[in-house]
Parts: sequence; structure tokens; C-alpha cells
Amino acid sequence: MLALAIGGFVCALFIVGCGSNTNPDTKVVKVGGAYVLMETEQYTGDIGGVGISSTLTLVDHCVGFGEPGHEVLAIFPPGTRVTGSGERMVIHVGDRNFRIGDTFMGGTRQNGDGAGGVSLSTFGDLAHQAPQSCRDHTAIDLDPAG
Repeated sequence: MLALAIGGFVCALFIVGCGSNTNPDTKVVKVGGAYVLMETEQYTGDIGGVGISSTLTLVDHCVGFGEPGHEVLAIFPPGTRVTGSGERMVIHVGDRNFRIGDTFMGGTRQNGDGAGGVSLSTFGDLAHQAPQSCRDHTAIDLDPAG
């Protein structure tokens, strides 16, 4: 396993199996003044990803993570639910619950140059679904329960 420190979060290289859905559908959930970006279908294409350890934060009103000046937007996996609002917002991924300020360990299918985040256009409609304030940020598909 190869470990990297990129923009305030730690990455570890790993390889995952093959599949065929490389353009999952997406949506944005608005909760009070915050936005949670997510895929609504499972990505099943070929991947070689990295592990991540960081702290959830708001990046121009969208949930993301990373050191100031190096933040990326978090694209949560299918099945993610969001409850509450404001300081009581909870992001439910599998059997785990996350709030802004929580430190997490998880994974992403991004690697190499993409490990620092990729354009929202990589995630199809998210480039148009995300609020304008978030569109210039890079993003990483994130499975904090993984």
C-alpha cells in the first residue's frame, strides 16, 4: 500500500475490482445553507483508488474536506441520506453518521493526479447541479464508511 499526504489529507493507494457503470447519476441535497453532493448509482468501472483521512468541513457551502486553501468537495456514495439542518445536519452513509467537523477515514476511486480532486464535470450533471459557489472547486468521490 502506498501512502501520500495531499492537501491536508492522507491517501493510501489500493486497487479495486472491475465493472461497467462509469457515469453514475448524481444529485445535490440542500440542507439549510449547506449542500451535500452525491452519486445515486453505484460506480462499477475499473478503479484503483486511495484511502483518505480528513475532517468534514463546508467549502463555499458544500460539504468537503482538506486544509484551508486545498479543500475538495466530497461526493458521497449512493444510499447516502441527510437529516437535520444547520449544526444538526447529519450525513448518514451506511451505518455511520457524520457531521461537519467530524474526522473520518474512508476511500475514493481517484488516484494519481485525481487524488487531489477532479473537476465537477467528471461527475456528469454535478457541474450544473452544484451551487455556483462550489463549481470552481475540485471534487473527490468519497466513501467515509469504506
